[in-house]
Amino acid sequence: LMRSSAASDVYKRQEVYFGLTSKSVTLAIALGITEELGGIAGVTCVAVVVSGIIGAAFVTVFSKIFKISNPIALGLSVGTASHAIGTSRAIQLDELVGAMGSLAIVIAGVLTVVIAPIMAGLY
Repeated sequence: LMRSSAASDVYKRQEVYFGLTSKSVTLAIALGITEELGGIAGVTCVAVVVSGIIGAAFVTVFSKIFKISNPIALGLSVGTASHAIGTSRAIQLDELVGAMGSLAIVIAGVLTVVIAPIMAGLY
C-alpha cells in the first residue's frame, strides 16, 4: 500500500509538471501541449492567465525597474512573458511594442511546441 501511494504521488507531480511546461505560451497553444503531454489542463489555464494578468498589470513598472526603454525589447519581453493579455496592454503603450509582442507570441509558441515534448521526455 505504501508503494502505490508513493507511485501515485509521483504520477500526480508529473501531471502538474506537464501542466506547467507550456505556461510561457498563449492559452490555446498551451492547452494543446498539455493535452499532448498528459498534464492537468486546469493547472495550465491558471498559470497562463495569472502570468498574463501580472505581466499586463505591471509592464510599465517592470520596464522602469529593469530600465527597458527600447520598444522592440519591451515588446519581445511582454509578448514572451505575458502572452496575448500582456500584448493587448503593450499595444496601448505603443504600436511597435504591441507588434513586437505579437511576434514574440508566435515565436515562443512555435519553439514551445517543438521543445516542450522533448523536455518532458527528460523528466
